[in-house]
Amino acid sequence: MSDALEALDAQVSEPGVDATSNELRVPLLLSTVLRREQMEVQLRRDAVSKGMLLERPDLQAIMGSKAGSFDHYINTHHTQLAAAAPNTWEDHVFGLKRDFTETFRYATSPDNVGFFFQRPKEADILGWKMFDHYRSETILLSTFPTFQMRFTAITGGIFNGLRYSNAVVSGGIVLACMIGNEADSKSFQGSDVDFFLYDTTPFEAEQFLQHLEQTLRQNIPNYTQYYHFTRTVNTFTFTPTMPAVTAGLRKVQIVTTIYSTIPNIISHFDLAPCALAYDGEEVWMTAHALRSLWTGYTYVTDAIRGSSASRIMKYAQRGYALRLNDLHHPEDIRLRDVLSDKSILPRKMVRRWKGKLTANRISILVTRTGLGRKGQWTHSLSGLVSLSVLWELVQGHVHLENALIASSNGGGMLYGLYSEPTEQPSQGVIAETYAEAFVRMNFVSAQASNSGTFEIYGRTECLLHVDTSLSMAYKTTMTMSVILPVGLRIPLSRLSRMRLSPARGSRIVQDAANHEFELCIWELPPWKLWGPAPQKRTAAAIRILKSAVALTAWAIHKVEMGAPWHRFNYGNTFARILENDVDAALVREAHFQEWFQH
Repeated sequence: MSDALEALDAQVSEPGVDATSNELRVPLLLSTVLRREQMEVQLRRDAVSKGMLLERPDLQAIMGSKAGSFDHYINTHHTQLAAAAPNTWEDHVFGLKRDFTETFRYATSPDNVGFFFQRPKEADILGWKMFDHYRSETILLSTFPTFQMRFTAITGGIFNGLRYSNAVVSGGIVLACMIGNEADSKSFQGSDVDFFLYDTTPFEAEQFLQHLEQTLRQNIPNYTQYYHFTRTVNTFTFTPTMPAVTAGLRKVQIVTTIYSTIPNIISHFDLAPCALAYDGEEVWMTAHALRSLWTGYTYVTDAIRGSSASRIMKYAQRGYALRLNDLHHPEDIRLRDVLSDKSILPRKMVRRWKGKLTANRISILVTRTGLGRKGQWTHSLSGLVSLSVLWELVQGHVHLENALIASSNGGGMLYGLYSEPTEQPSQGVIAETYAEAFVRMNFVSAQASNSGTFEIYGRTECLLHVDTSLSMAYKTTMTMSVILPVGLRIPLSRLSRMRLSPARGSRIVQDAANHEFELCIWELPPWKLWGPAPQKRTAAAIRILKSAVALTAWAIHKVEMGAPWHRFNYGNTFARILENDVDAALVREAHFQEWFQH
């Protein structure tokens, strides 16, 4: 890694080379990508060597203390937990069965269904609050027996008999079961069941995958009519057919990263209420998640960059909002002035549309509000404020809320814990689409494509459909097209320990800023399906590679829709994606202050 950077630095500092010339743009883009990899590796390495510097916050204080410096302590603890990945992880999280029963005996409801808490009043919570239209003043959290009953009911009993050996269910479905109010959990009807693995080997991971499939087959009559199997670079997915969806069956995903511990999983979620995990015997929660459950707000940090507009608004519909803490701007007046200033333009635009909005007009308003914004809504304070103004306009009108959620997601998330696969009709159509797009982008000549000189590799958006056969999907080598800056293929291949090769018959292409790119092929054989935990040396490079694959799929989609390649600013987009690919372990205060300025 350092050798690659030193070589680039030497090239940049050559005598007689103009620092503003186009010749420098290629090495500078390459340097940006490699430095991003180095930054992530160094941050995680330093955190692991230091270990946990803060003790776990007090449980009763989490569910009772007023907002302020204590929130900052909770979030600093959360960042350390995500980055350090301590082996003594049980000392740093809370268990529903282990910790709640005794601590909150006084809060148990008369029927022993849950623990009842009066949330703090909205006026007593400091900071700038957004997306809180559906926030409730009370919350009922399930007891462990109630949680188990609700989990069985919500999932239809399809996991009865499953052995959770080094596997957990995490995310929104766990939150749905934690909420003791039946009406509240209905907003999670479309939630997937997401499995994550930890402290296991690739062989054991494969064994669990097979055991999960056997369990589903045993519990679901006519299984082959209800599910087919999909594999992506990020997940294995049991995808329900239309009859299955009608019957209330859910999508079941297994994330291909093998984490080190349970907190290593839940501390990397983008929104605090999701930081929950169920291992069949206990529900584990971070202090960060519990604080969010009690207040109804996620404390915004630099990790908000890694979320998306659609997820923020979906959780707003479920009663979970966002809060910017005044600690970032100690004078409350200054914070309000900054945010009010950033909301002036979107509020003016919204006023023109008030009372005239229909679901069909939402996309027009979203486009106009987002003009001039770089990146996604979560990549800057002004973007997030604009989104909150749009939400204020539609909140309370479910059909308009859903239209806004659908319209605001744009190109969709290009990174994250896992990605939603896009359904495609067949591999043949996908490959043909990719070939045509590469011709339009000029990576491949029409003559080479028609003559067969260029091999069609693209199985796009990381998809591989194999009907109902898990074993066939598991044994197949995935082959993915990826557009990379010239010079990145070899160092990225070495750092990730993945096989990257130039696409035969392709050529170098420039974007509008004269960055040069080459078309590469990433081959992912069965023995490399399971990715390393985030703190492992190769994880950062693999993360960059996955972002590049997702961006390639996005570019193909845009070209297919008629957009010209030269309008993409592909290099700047790639750099911006890496700049904003932040999770709890990568939070930096200086980086967050930059987010505040935009």
